Amino acid sequence: MSIIKIEKQSTKIIKPFVPTVPTLRHYKLGFIENFFAFLKVEVVLFFSPSKHNNPNQFVARQLEKSLEKTLTQFYPLAGRYIEENHVVDCNDQGVEFICAKVNTTLQDFLSYKENNTMITDEFIPKSNDHDGLLLATQVTMFECGSIAIGVCATHMLFDASTLCTFIHEWAVMNRREISTKTDQLITGGAAGLSSSCVLYPARGLSPIPIMSGDVLSKYTRKKVSFSESVISQIKAKGKNSTHKWSKVQLVAAIIWKAFICVDQKIYNYLRASVIIQAINLREKMASLIPKDSCGNMIGVFGTEAVAA
Repeated sequence: MSIIKIEKQSTKIIKPFVPTVPTLRHYKLGFIENFFAFLKVEVVLFFSPSKHNNPNQFVARQLEKSLEKTLTQFYPLAGRYIEENHVVDCNDQGVEFICAKVNTTLQDFLSYKENNTMITDEFIPKSNDHDGLLLATQVTMFECGSIAIGVCATHMLFDASTLCTFIHEWAVMNRREISTKTDQLITGGAAGLSSSCVLYPARGLSPIPIMSGDVLSKYTRKKVSFSESVISQIKAKGKNSTHKWSKVQLVAAIIWKAFICVDQKIYNYLRASVIIQAINLREKMASLIPKDSCGNMIGVFGTEAVAA
């Protein structure tokens, strides 16, 4: 297989379809955002060719238009962060929308073995912090008509749950579906977006970087796939357990166990091991938080491995 190359075709700045009202001009950040200000929340989704046989150029234009309407709900994303005041100025300056193409098919890419994880990064836009952009999106066209949609958002506004909410609402807008839930997000978005600050009031601190920018360059990444049938078989083995294991818990435990075995082989003894995971606090706190609330509402917990 030839070397996979992704080429940018165009870059636009997309602004909200409806201007943000003056009363929502300043979005206050909560205390927890101080620890995530320099991090990004990223995802890339792959889609097979449209069953409507629409050309990729039409699909890109439709995504662009639906993004405009989605930004009306998630208005802080189109603003700019003011470091001096620790607030986001919701000035509707816009987000980045990149169109690109790749010289392969989706099937060939998924079966490509060499540096697959590094190539996947190219489907995710890398926003330039110096430009003040809080969100960047990228639509990449495959030769077969498939597309990849990459999203990169600032962690100071988004956690993983918020990213899922944003992508879901973008998809709803793209399908031109007007549901009751969407209407509630449009009219009640301000309350949802500001709830993180209500839970974790700001302390007047400057953003704190929790890791250096080149930390990921020191590690090797591998793509690991688990089929649905294998996970189901593993779940079946624990059916007599008093605890109901989720798919995430099972896969995390398998990977963790592998790391422990490798570490023990290297050092010839069982060293202490702790896995750190983030948990979504929505619907888990005494004060009810709506499932689609935006912001950073996460907790971090650790689990220690003990000898059986």
